[in-house]
Amino acid sequence: MKNLFGTKKVTYYGQPDEPRPDLTPRVYEEPKRPGIDMGNLDVSMYNPRADQTDSEPWVGAGGDLWDGSQKGLRYVAVPRMGEYDPTPMYPMGSMMEIGGKLYGVRDLMGAYADGKPQWNTNRVDLFHPDESDAGYRHAIQFGRQSLPVRYFQPGEDPYPLN
Repeated sequence: MKNLFGTKKVTYYGQPDEPRPDLTPRVYEEPKRPGIDMGNLDVSMYNPRADQTDSEPWVGAGGDLWDGSQKGLRYVAVPRMGEYDPTPMYPMGSMMEIGGKLYGVRDLMGAYADGKPQWNTNRVDLFHPDESDAGYRHAIQFGRQSLPVRYFQPGEDPYPLN
């Protein structure tokens, strides 16, 4: 077949008898992210000081000893199920992504704070391992923030490669 200039017509999709490629727009689907989106929770911070914890501030409710050598590790204290039920709302060993950082569940929040019950709530406490006055001021400055939280069950990989 010749065009106006006498040359052979070029087909951009290969040979004339070759089928055209499927150019239907594809909808990109975000891969399902592991974990459970908890929405925003109230997040505060505590230090390993006797006035903020029990008599053993470096021992978590899960029995972990925090000797301060675990730099870079982040821990979170979670509420208990009830006033007389010390079962944690989230199991020890599970993980939480709080404000974009990953924390391990290793401790329980106290039963009361500021005279208010601390069980079955939408609050968590971040552990800040500095027991000095500067660490205390850092926790006070952090205050109470509403941050996005994603929960990962024990053994669930929060950052799978694929």
